[in-house]
Order: sequence, then structure tokens, then C-alpha cells
Amino acid sequence: FAKLTLSADKIDDMDKAMLYLNDEIEKECMTIGAPRHYIGCFDDLGFLGGVLSNEDYHLLFKKTGKGFGSPSKTIRANEDLQDSAFANSFEKKNRCSIWVQAVEDMGRVSHNRVINEANPNGPRKIYFGAPPHKISILWGYVQTRLADYKRGVEFMNLGANHIYQNALEEPLKKDKRPATWNYFYEFVQKTSGASVQPDPVTDNHLRIDGGDASLSELSARRVKEKVNIAKELIALQIELLRDHHIRQHRWGFGRDWALLLESTSAHQPSVGSTSSQDLTAIAKTGTADSMRLSDPRAVGTACLEISEIVTSAGLSENVSAHACIIFYRYINLPDAIGLNSNFKLRDIQLASLFIANKSQKVKKWNRLEAVLEHAYRVFYPGSLFNPNSEEAKNWERRVIKAEKTILSALNYDVFWTGVDWVINAVTGTRAMSEPLAENA
Repeated sequence: FAKLTLSADKIDDMDKAMLYLNDEIEKECMTIGAPRHYIGCFDDLGFLGGVLSNEDYHLLFKKTGKGFGSPSKTIRANEDLQDSAFANSFEKKNRCSIWVQAVEDMGRVSHNRVINEANPNGPRKIYFGAPPHKISILWGYVQTRLADYKRGVEFMNLGANHIYQNALEEPLKKDKRPATWNYFYEFVQKTSGASVQPDPVTDNHLRIDGGDASLSELSARRVKEKVNIAKELIALQIELLRDHHIRQHRWGFGRDWALLLESTSAHQPSVGSTSSQDLTAIAKTGTADSMRLSDPRAVGTACLEISEIVTSAGLSENVSAHACIIFYRYINLPDAIGLNSNFKLRDIQLASLFIANKSQKVKKWNRLEAVLEHAYRVFYPGSLFNPNSEEAKNWERRVIKAEKTILSALNYDVFWTGVDWVINAVTGTRAMSEPLAENA
């Protein structure tokens, strides 16, 4: 652990010196290829934000017991804060790193003589890896959070449940009069007595304030009771939302009305008896599906989802490119309205991916069940995929049917020859060098 001390008579001079020093050190780090933090800033490089007592430090950076990986056998100069939910959320939200000197690294030794021994109960200095102008702002966030903790405010870490945060903040009824409560957090406050609001410092925490717990032991017990009731109400609401969304997805996911109507010939009118209203309805349905498929935003999102599924399955990135090409070629066929009217967008996505998965020869191709399992993780995060359920069987049938339709429509022209021929053609004309062509 090495540090550099700056001093100046004026604040403006100090700000300029810190900015200049930060620019010069970052240039040197880029030159030597210094390692970076996962946020993007350089590792083990930061400016002093302030000093906390040992009690305040442990109060702020509580251990969750859910750290990443096993502890390293080597002695690090800084504390491992990966096990702190606050530290991880704070770094991601504010695009910075938090650096605290480890107890094992404390103390000073000069010429093999101990000058200052390490004190595990001594004050802890907090450094931030961020631009100099943000240091005072980040330190202000830390002091505010610490003051809230001492008042008895609790912060509920949503973790993976942060996907339901927008649903928790939506109005219960859109036509409700403004004079009456119409939000879930208002209901929680009315029921428990504790106010709830999203934490602006971390985004994935909820700030639950039941009052000032520092006044007396009695007030501390009452505040704790209010906070616990509020946390229980929020947890129950999240479970209801999770169950609702899973049921809603499975209902539409397992009952494909287009295929149901197609497979039930008894309910289909004969060609001679088709009325003008029926033809109009069929035309409107096909046009709506075609418009949805040709929407640039929907197509772009579909390609990104294909890439995520390929990454989750551990396949080559060429499979993702191949699948997107098949997908794009199919949805842009001249007869797209008639071809796409019986399929959902995700059916076509997965069928294109399944074809590309079987066409590549780099890795053993995945079975359809494995492709659907990885797709379910991307489409419905946090939900469990049951390959033996009726919904999964219906999905398999739809994807196989879409696969046959795509192969027939493209006349089985779906094999990927790579891009080597493009590079050879470009370099053969001597218009561009081979390294430049490969990076183009």
C-alpha cells in the first residue's frame, strides 16, 4: 500500500492538482496495461474520501455470507468487499470502486524495524476509485447512509427481485382519485407505520424508515417492529407478483391459439362457406403479425436475445451470427404475412437458432430441450423450466413446426460457410491488408 499526500492553500488549487495527478497516473496505467476493476476504473487506485471508525465501518459494510468464490490464500493490501451487498450495489450504481486497507497490511516497517503496529480496532480510511470531482459526492452518500443506519433505518436488498421493483411502484388503479392512497408503498406505510421508498444510492435496495430508534430502547423496539412488518408485506407482495407473472407467462406460453385453431379442423369453416367477415379477420391477424415481425425494434431485440441464449449455452459466437441471418432472411421473405401468421416471434427466433446450432461443426450441437431451457432463462429470468410440463411440450411442437417452415421457405439454404472467403477476396484485390480486413 503506497500513498501520495497533496497539500494546497486553496481549494481550487487542490482540485486542479488532483485532476492533473489523476490524468497523469491513468496515462501511465494505460501505457503499462494495469489491471482494471470490473467497473472499468483501474484496480487499487483511488482518492481518499474520509475516515470511519471501526464500528461505523463494520456497520456500513455488513457481510451477507454470500460472497463470490473462495478466499484467496495470498494477503491482499485491501479488504475484500465482494461479500457486502451495499459495496457491490454502490459501485455499480455510481460507477466507482471502494478501496479499504486490509488489517493485515496495516503498520509501518522501516529498515527491518517496526515503527507502527497494526491495530484491528483502529479507524478505517475509505478510498474511491473515481474522477476527483466525484469524491466529495460519494463520501456524502456514505455519511448519509451511515446516519440512516444509526437512526434505525433499514435497507432491504432486493437482489434478483429488483425486476419487480417497477411493479411495486406502479399505481394500483389508474382511475383512482389523487386524494386517496393509490400506491403499494402508501399501503405499507398505512399498515405498518414505516415509510418505504427506493434507495437512490444503490437502486436495488428499498429504504424502510420506521422512525428514530436512537431515542430510547422502547422507541428502538417499536421502530424494529414497524420495519419488520413492512419487510414482510413487501416480501409477500413480491411473491404474489412472481406467482402472477409465472402464471401469466405459462398461460399464454402453453396455449397457442393459432396452432389450436389450425389443429382443430372441426372448428374451421370450409373454403366454400368462408364469409367476408372471416376473410377480413384472417387478413387483419396476418397483417398485425407481419407488422410486429417487421418492427425494427422487435427484430433488434430478438437478435440480442438470440445472442444471450447462445452465450448461456456456451456455443460459438458464429452460431449467434448464423441464427440472426437465418431469422432475418426468413422474416423478410416476400410472402411474410402468410408464412408468419401461425407463429410467434420467439418461435421463429428459436427455430432459427436451432437450425444454426445443428449446422455448425465446432461443438456438439445441443438438443432442442437444452435450447429451450437456455431460452427460458433469458425470456423469463428467475423462473424454473420444467421440460416435462405440457407448456414445454407445446413449445417444442411449435418450434419444430417453425423449423420445418423456415427450411422449406429458404429451400434448405441455411449452411454457414464462414467469412474467410470475404477476407480472401478483399486481400486478393490488395485494397486492404489482412489484419485490417479481419478487424473490419
